[in-house]
Amino acid sequence: MVTVEISIPGLKNPDCGTIIQNNFNKYNTPKITIVQNVEFDFGTRTALITYDGRHTALRNIQHWIAEVGFQADDVAPFPGTQEKLPEGCR
Repeated sequence: MVTVEISIPGLKNPDCGTIIQNNFNKYNTPKITIVQNVEFDFGTRTALITYDGRHTALRNIQHWIAEVGFQADDVAPFPGTQEKLPEGCR
């Protein structure tokens, strides 16, 4: 297992965390749980993420966050995704 801290400037409240967590769940399968644990810190706007490094890499984790509208470290949100976020997560 690999644990990393990712800066997510748009991580303002639990609703934002739920959006990210739900997207991570899409990549898990009945046999493989890629993202093992996520701890959000809304004060520092970071996430401590533990994942299975045999099945994915840090860059994929960052892209999975970006594809739902959040910047993740140096990975910008995917085009058109921020507008779909709830007001409190923009």
